[in-house]
Amino acid sequence: MSEKMTETTLPEYGEPYCVHDRCLCLAKTVKRQTIYVPLCNCAPYIASELTVFENGETTRQYRIAGFDRDGNPLPEVDVPAKEFGTLKWMDNAWPAACAKTAAASVEKHIEYAVKTTGATAEHRYVYAYTGWTNLGGKYSFLLPGNPDYEVILRGKQTGYAMAADCPNAAIEVLFGILLTDRLPQEVIYPCLALVFLSPLNEFLRRASYEPKFILALVGRTGSMKSTLAALLLSFFGKFTATDLPMSFRDTANSLLYNAAALKDVLACVDDYHPSTRKDSDDMNKSMQMLARGYGDRATRERLTSDIRLRDTPQPRGNLIVTAEFPPDIGESGAARLFIVETPQGGMDLEMLSYFQQKAHDGVLMQCMYGYLSWLQSSFLSSEETVSRFVSTLENRYVTLRSQWISVLRKKKLTAHNRLPDTLACLSIGFQTMLWFLQSRGAITDESRLAYLGRFNDILEAHAAKQCAAVRTEKPTVIFIRKLVSLIESGQAVLLDADHPGIEIPKGFIGYEDEHFYYLCFEEAHKRVKQMCDTQHEAFGISSKALAKQLAADGLIEVSGDGKNTRTYRFGNMSKRVMFLKKEEAEKIMRDEE
Repeated sequence: MSEKMTETTLPEYGEPYCVHDRCLCLAKTVKRQTIYVPLCNCAPYIASELTVFENGETTRQYRIAGFDRDGNPLPEVDVPAKEFGTLKWMDNAWPAACAKTAAASVEKHIEYAVKTTGATAEHRYVYAYTGWTNLGGKYSFLLPGNPDYEVILRGKQTGYAMAADCPNAAIEVLFGILLTDRLPQEVIYPCLALVFLSPLNEFLRRASYEPKFILALVGRTGSMKSTLAALLLSFFGKFTATDLPMSFRDTANSLLYNAAALKDVLACVDDYHPSTRKDSDDMNKSMQMLARGYGDRATRERLTSDIRLRDTPQPRGNLIVTAEFPPDIGESGAARLFIVETPQGGMDLEMLSYFQQKAHDGVLMQCMYGYLSWLQSSFLSSEETVSRFVSTLENRYVTLRSQWISVLRKKKLTAHNRLPDTLACLSIGFQTMLWFLQSRGAITDESRLAYLGRFNDILEAHAAKQCAAVRTEKPTVIFIRKLVSLIESGQAVLLDADHPGIEIPKGFIGYEDEHFYYLCFEEAHKRVKQMCDTQHEAFGISSKALAKQLAADGLIEVSGDGKNTRTYRFGNMSKRVMFLKKEEAEKIMRDEE
């Protein structure tokens, strides 16, 4: 804030405006005498003009300063250019004594007078996003603290920051995280891979292989998942478990804004644990939006008020979510998550506290500064080297994806098509981190290969769990699981197909024999959906779509003409039923157990 008004700090307005009696006035000449008409009881002026680059848009703002009637400085206020003329900023940000006068058209006079002070105001360029950008032919990584560019983030994003150097002591701390067995490596290794993958997003995007998944840290309360998430984000700033940049209590729109602004860095949405029906609806809606946004790298298109297509920001960084249990977002949503379980009591609290203190001291930020500087000098010195780097990443991705497909086939793991993509991206992140450590002399080529082998073993184990997790979210598996539960609890009744009797009991859904469940399918689908609704679980698939999926999975016997149901006689009655294979249903239940 400025000091008290003096002759040297007096705002300079263009004619016919001036400061008189410490107020902005309109100077008029009447009968060769100058008359000063007060416009407001203060002297506002433009301290600086800001050009703000934010989420693909460029806007202008004025930073307004001023003096009150006593010459005391007023709080500075940032005003969007399009809202400047309303003068609401004067009413909202400054004391009531700084009111405009009641003269006609006074707002237009004040607006023009204040704008005339912009000629001598400082002009600043402000970036409201993070990540790599090509400015003047030079690649720079935007974070608050960048010495060459002004980066201003909002709200809880203000924890993001950049260090100024990377001493060898910082590299030793990173190597310590990699080396220690007092923190579970099956958790730490994939997380480190995601950290060092994040600054590569810009160039993987150019190669058309941008990461399309979310890493979910899942564990019971007290498993330190939020603390671990804060530690990982501290490579890009300073965070604790209580001030992570986003949470599932935030609105969906605010999550979307943050996701777009946090480019090429790691973000976190904390605390997925719905406890009520409303919580479940709201958090699942947010989780679905995040899974689609980060999993597809796209958001819903929107229209402006005049029915024009508006550019909608999309996520451009990577994301961790913390959850007490896997989010209930269906098979497609679950395929966009890579779940890492944090075991209860698995973290050595003394070791975790040690690394937390290092994060608080900015050591992890120093590691990331060293990594970014290494990327910049090694691969981003010119457009030619950038093109080679993009090609290298593309080739590495394609090779790694093929290798992971082979591994999954060899292990006879039935994986969603997205899983090899996720594994390839994490492998690139971990490999690049190891090459950086080797460039700093922290590891040898031999030890690099050993760490990479350990990482591959860990990722393979996670892949097996991921296959099982996605399978349990398949609509066909949910249907059979709930169907068997209804039958075993007596809420759904099946009659003996060979001796059905005459009376149809309450809860009747079909018949059974040694080989099949003969389902009255519409009724069975309705009962399963009602059960899922009661238990606050998602089951939105229609009966027609479910029948097609059951047939595609080989769980039902299709008729000779390709239909999923057929008419069959049970005693004296004929019913149109679906032939659900009992052996396949029992196999699914065994796998679930």
